[in-house]
Amino acid sequence: MASATGREDQSDLGNTLMQRQTVHQFLTAQTLSLFGPGSDSGAPDQPGCPLPHGELRQTLFERIERQYGICLADAVGDRDLSLGELNGLVISEIKRRSRLTVDSKTVFENFIFAGRCRKLSSPYEINLDLTFRCNYRCVFCYASAVDSDDQHKELSTDEVFDILDSFASMNGAFVLFGGGEPFLRDDFLEILRYTKSKGLWTYIITNGSLITAQVAEQYARLTDSRHDKIQVSLDGSCAAIHDKQRGVKGAFDMTLKGIRNLTGNGIRPLINTVATQLNFSDIPEILDLAARENALTYRCLMLHKIGRGAKDKLYARLELNQEQNDWLYGFLDAKRDELMGLIGIASDNACVFPMSTAAIRVQIPPMPGAVPSSYSCAAGTTKLAISPEGGVVPCSYFYDFPGFYLASLRERSLKEIWEDDTLWRDFREPLEPEGKCRDCDYLYTCKTGCRIMSYVGCGSFGGPDIGCTYDPRETISVGDPSTGGPDREHV
Repeated sequence: MASATGREDQSDLGNTLMQRQTVHQFLTAQTLSLFGPGSDSGAPDQPGCPLPHGELRQTLFERIERQYGICLADAVGDRDLSLGELNGLVISEIKRRSRLTVDSKTVFENFIFAGRCRKLSSPYEINLDLTFRCNYRCVFCYASAVDSDDQHKELSTDEVFDILDSFASMNGAFVLFGGGEPFLRDDFLEILRYTKSKGLWTYIITNGSLITAQVAEQYARLTDSRHDKIQVSLDGSCAAIHDKQRGVKGAFDMTLKGIRNLTGNGIRPLINTVATQLNFSDIPEILDLAARENALTYRCLMLHKIGRGAKDKLYARLELNQEQNDWLYGFLDAKRDELMGLIGIASDNACVFPMSTAAIRVQIPPMPGAVPSSYSCAAGTTKLAISPEGGVVPCSYFYDFPGFYLASLRERSLKEIWEDDTLWRDFREPLEPEGKCRDCDYLYTCKTGCRIMSYVGCGSFGGPDIGCTYDPRETISVGDPSTGGPDREHV
């Protein structure tokens, strides 16, 4: 039963978590409850055996429609269906519904990506990184966060409130809180409460270590799970792997406790893993752990050459090779269907650079000579990032590059900075493709990749993304992603 805030009542929490099942598990359980257990190979719960027509089949379909919010009538009709065929059909209908359900962020970004406008009249999203302090020492941290007492430069509570007031007055919608570790700020829950009082949606990126039972309870009371999300970083299924990547002994136990404090208060976090050579072979186990711990979604992120991860020897030692990337994409893509209903797999495929992955590339029609409608990304067109001292950058990945600190919110207003096109020329004006991008048949879709990763790779926004291994002269061939697996020697 949902409360007025959209969260489930605590009395129903245990039942809700216990009822989470994959689509296959749900269909099997409902088939058994209606038709009874099969005693021979002709029973409806056996693979390949058709479900009997009649009232019980109709009741089964009605339960499926209620569970997943889909309509089976047009898709099924009167044809015979086995349980296995029904499972595939239900997954297809859930995917179809998902494709038809477009969130507001995507709508606004598509105005930019389609070249309909150069920027939104006001930012849809701000990334508000409240501190660069952190109690972990992640080997790849893009913000190079440290455990420091240097708090006097950080925005005060009142300064943060002023930024939120300005953002809300500009009809902004979404605030992403990151860092560093945002829960290290003593006033973070107060800031979260104020953010919600302005009608803004929130997304928090945390290592989970400071989420006590009391903090989790307060977070649950302040937020609405329909609009507010919290992402916890989990880089291993055991302490040996997670702690090594996160740089602190005991990190795994602290993070897992934080996750359990959230789920114990009805909050299903998103779990994010940065894929490196340290944890590549452990990713299947991390996903299993995330599912067991009642996570909402699992997301895998590729290593980026910024922050502490920018050290050449470290990056070369930790980055995955293309064969590993191809396997990882195929593994997660297959798990997306297999685990549907139990845990989601993020659809952004952030574990790979898309054009480097043949299985993605074959889904995209090549367009030789086509010029992109827009080269813009979200940075500086639908969103911006704010450093702990109030500096404005296009997105959080730019903190390592002082030349891209555009202005200070201690000197100019958010509205004034956003509307000053002279600050944002590199992000709102067309760019000139360079190198292999110039003659690539996928330029129309790729747009040279992520701007900061192009800059990291070749010192120009128009050059190839550092993650791109695709040679425009090669012939596309796709292996079977269901074969192979992680090389156990990489841990």
